[in-house]
Amino acid sequence: MSSNNNDNGAGMAVAIVCALIGAAAIFLFAILAFVAFVLTILAIFAWNSPVTLGKWTLHPHEARAFVGRGILGAVLVPTFVLFVQVVFTIPVEWQYLNYMLLIGYVLGSIGIEIMMADQEGTSTPPATTYIPPAPQLPAPPKPSPQTSEAEPFRFASWDDEEERG
Repeated sequence: MSSNNNDNGAGMAVAIVCALIGAAAIFLFAILAFVAFVLTILAIFAWNSPVTLGKWTLHPHEARAFVGRGILGAVLVPTFVLFVQVVFTIPVEWQYLNYMLLIGYVLGSIGIEIMMADQEGTSTPPATTYIPPAPQLPAPPKPSPQTSEAEPFRFASWDDEEERG
C-alpha cells in the first residue's frame, strides 16, 4: 500500500495561511478596540469643553458624534444579527451578545471615523494656485499696401454708377 501525502500538504498550507489571516484580523481588532476605548475616554472629557493634546483638538460636537456613532453601531449589530436569525432561521448563540456589542461599538466609532478620514482625503482636490493669463498686447497695425500708382481711397457716393459709365 502506498500513501499519498501530496494532498495533505496543500490543504495544510491553506489552513495555515487562513489561520494567520484570522490571527492578524483578531490582532487588528484588538488594537482598534483599545483605540476606541482611549478615544471614548477622551470624548467623555471633551463632552462639554474642547480637549487639546499637542496640535490635535477634540471639540464637543466631535466627541458626541464619536460616542453616538459607537452606540448606534452597538445597537445595529445585534439588531442585524436578530434580523438574520429571523429571516434565514439561522441559530444564534445570544450568550455572545457582549462581543456583538463590542464589535458594533468599535465598527461604529472607529470604522466610521476611518471611512470619513479616507473620504476627506480623496474628495478634496489638490490645492492649485490660479495664475491669470498674461495680458496680450494688441498686434501692430498692418501697413496698408498702397503704391504710388494706385489712386487714393475715396468713399462711394450715390452717383457712383454714373461716374463709371
